[in-house]
Amino acid sequence: METALLTDSFAAIMAKTGRTEAELRRDFTNSNPQGRQVQPDEVVARSGAR
Repeated sequence: METALLTDSFAAIMAKTGRTEAELRRDFTNSNPQGRQVQPDEVVARSGAR
């Protein structure tokens, strides 16, 4: 899910590995069965929470 935690994790990985954000997003997205990053509002909508 696309959150600040994910963004922070990418920043830490980029600092340690030298990989780009685009590379990380591509690999992370490819490992997701949906083939994309779920947005927080999608989770809320499907959960019925308001």
